Amino acid sequence: KNCLPSLSPWKKMAEAAALDAIYAASNALLDAQSKLKAGEDTFAEHEEQFKVVVSKAKVSPKTKTLALQVLPKYLGHYPAQADSALDILIDLFEEGEGYRMKAIESFKSIASSASASVISKLVGVLAQLLLSEDEKEVAVVNQALCTALQQDVQATTTALLELMTAEASVRGKAVEFLTAELVPRAPALFKDNTEAQNAVATQIKKLLGTATTAEVSVYLKILFALQVFQSGEEGANELLGIVINSIDLAADFDASEANADRFLTLLRSARLIFNHGASPMKVMSYVSKKVLPKFDELSPTQQTTLLKVLAEISPIMRGHPCRDFLTAIYPIMLALLPEEVTEETKLNY
Repeated sequence: KNCLPSLSPWKKMAEAAALDAIYAASNALLDAQSKLKAGEDTFAEHEEQFKVVVSKAKVSPKTKTLALQVLPKYLGHYPAQADSALDILIDLFEEGEGYRMKAIESFKSIASSASASVISKLVGVLAQLLLSEDEKEVAVVNQALCTALQQDVQATTTALLELMTAEASVRGKAVEFLTAELVPRAPALFKDNTEAQNAVATQIKKLLGTATTAEVSVYLKILFALQVFQSGEEGANELLGIVINSIDLAADFDASEANADRFLTLLRSARLIFNHGASPMKVMSYVSKKVLPKFDELSPTQQTTLLKVLAEISPIMRGHPCRDFLTAIYPIMLALLPEEVTEETKLNY
């Protein structure tokens, strides 16, 4: 026996009218879809019908279910209605368990055919849903974001990067997604798309100055994957310029733990760039004059990491900066050398 309260007569009438309106609008939109397959685009003539679906979506449980089927199919044709339609879908997502997964799946459907402007708005919604504690929901959200990447890599990536000014929890989830899903696909997704590569590179340049160590790492991995930075020495020098600006060679070195970790991430990335022809002289001059004098302020782990990276860079150093570097590094290395091993030491060992 159904224990749910039945609708009052006037609510039943309102529901019936809303369902009729949604079905009529859906039929008109379906007709436009058929004409589009035949080569005739009439969707602009049916924007009012799409608005009807939005306006009637929350009348009753039945209209909600029907709207979840209709809105995702046609939202890509009406970017001007994206805010209203996405608001409805978000409201339905928040109404209860019965609608949550259907709403998330609708986001995936939207991502498969949406315009850049719709995707930009959709990514903001999906990033918030990555905070869900339900693993199944998060899995579908990830799929939706991957679908968005395939549909428009520029709009999706720039929208994700814009989240790097959001609260820490959202930023963290965005970094995780970029690392796991974008970085491995980046060479293929950005291939021969110079506009997208330049747009993403410009955005990353703006973010690097205030980025955390984890963010710096994923940003540089994305940049390394872009063709515009793979044109030999010229591309290497341009990429090194981004790293140098992030280090800020004119400023004193801050040896605090967080900043030192960030610097070491940048230095490791610079080392890879040097291997492609860029000159290490500016960076190594900074290391000699501003970083090594504060060597004792670094943690033991950071000290070891720094020395390993410097050992990898030193073979490609040339000219006058080498003398400055040797002057700075020699007393450090001397202090780290083990004491002379004696017979007594061996016996004690």
